[in-house]
Amino acid sequence: MRLCFLGHQSFSIHGSETHLLVDPLLLERFGHSYGISFKIFPPRTIDISRMPSVDAVLLSHEHPDHFHIPSLSLLKRGTPCYIGPMMPECISRALRRLALDVRTVRLIQPIQIGEFKVTFFPADARTIFWERRVTQIHIESDVVKKSIFFGIDALIGHAYKSAVEKANVQKPCVMVCANNSQIAPPGVPQVHTNMLPISKNPEPTDGLRILYGILVHYLQLLPSCEHVVICGNGFVSSRQPFAPFMFCENGELAKIANLLGFGSAVHGPLPGWVLDLHEEKAKVGRVSWVKLRTKSYKKLRTRHERYLSRPKRSRFEPTCRVNPSRRQVTKHTRFVERQLPPLAREFMLSNIGDLASATHEYLCGPLGGRRFLLRLHTGIRNEVKQYALDFTRAEFVKDHTREDKVIEKFPFGLELFMTDLVALLSGNLIVWDLSSTSIRSWYVGDKYHSPIAFLYTVLGEQIRPDLAWMVYERVLTKLGS
Repeated sequence: MRLCFLGHQSFSIHGSETHLLVDPLLLERFGHSYGISFKIFPPRTIDISRMPSVDAVLLSHEHPDHFHIPSLSLLKRGTPCYIGPMMPECISRALRRLALDVRTVRLIQPIQIGEFKVTFFPADARTIFWERRVTQIHIESDVVKKSIFFGIDALIGHAYKSAVEKANVQKPCVMVCANNSQIAPPGVPQVHTNMLPISKNPEPTDGLRILYGILVHYLQLLPSCEHVVICGNGFVSSRQPFAPFMFCENGELAKIANLLGFGSAVHGPLPGWVLDLHEEKAKVGRVSWVKLRTKSYKKLRTRHERYLSRPKRSRFEPTCRVNPSRRQVTKHTRFVERQLPPLAREFMLSNIGDLASATHEYLCGPLGGRRFLLRLHTGIRNEVKQYALDFTRAEFVKDHTREDKVIEKFPFGLELFMTDLVALLSGNLIVWDLSSTSIRSWYVGDKYHSPIAFLYTVLGEQIRPDLAWMVYERVLTKLGS
């Protein structure tokens, strides 16, 4: 049983006769929105012709860094693709268009794939909504009697903890965990950066917090295992002037964890890394069909170091780079205003809506009915159109508060470009592809009660599979599927 890291959170599991892929990203970039893609970091090339024949694919969930249509199109027609029961239907439809054999797996019910026994487990119910459909995958080898658990992108559920305690599944020899911190350096906002002056970016203790979160808090209710593999944070957007994220070098985090004596052997692999579990003592090696692009890797690291030595404040600019005419702005405005009534109701029913309803005092004093402001930059000079959500009318109304007073008057606000919002609401842009330099917000509370968390909830694939399908269909058509 060999675990091979392919980049970001993508893996290969190879036994003596069976080869599985988990959330395969096989190309140098991923992304589905038109004109937007993310480079795998560290950069690498996968030689598909030399990769062992794939017996099955396991998909944990639908987010674009785990479900990549162009990568899946490289697989042989009829390859079995296993998904959880809550995977959005638009994903199943896309897989069928690729002529893959889609098989829905019941949770906590093991299935046999060659020499491997595979069990899909639900995420913990406390997981944030847009990650709650993540299925966490346990893989046991009938040959070496060892197992691997992929506990990525969601809290480990009680169902898995119970299964381990009752010996319904083997205690994992390897735990795969995700570093999803995505921390930008000084001067660059993160997606959840709060415009209220209440926090720093980055925080001085971020590195320690990441290690504690992965190795202590995340794994605390499970028995210790022999190996912990840290993955994630493995991509670079063209909009990141600083190249990779802070704390993205999982090898460095692993080295610190091992020096601190965590207990398990902690690994932060580079693409092509292999952990061979066939022997009593695991061996680390590399596969020949995954090549680390060393020069590009060094270049990105140098770019990152140069930026840190002279950080710059990032520009606020649209993700969809267009220069709209006055006629287009008028058309976009009418389109957005038709979409605002359902958004108003969804906002009021959301967690952030509950918090806004319960907030009665703010910087300006006692609050009235208007508690959330949407600011849309039209792209023509400095023109901004503003809509305030009036909780007494359950609708957005035009607002003319001066720019220098909006944060003082409204406890919650969201600012983005009208072209981006139109693209989101018309199925031309997936919400996860919205750049952190294209959207900003302010809010009272934590990041999971932020306006951007609200967008993730109401415009993600789970709630709006119709919009996601429009994006997928364009990709499939381009591929000839």
